[in-house]
Amino acid sequence: DKLLAFGDKCEVVEPADIRLGFRAYVRGILAKYEQD
Repeated sequence: DKLLAFGDKCEVVEPADIRLGFRAYVRGILAKYEQD
């Protein structure tokens, strides 16, 4: 949640499993807004 506070200035580079997990987390949030 704290990483989202940085907006588009944040990029998770390593480790790969954290990067993939964060991508899934953000896509889950995006999916909630795309339903409108």
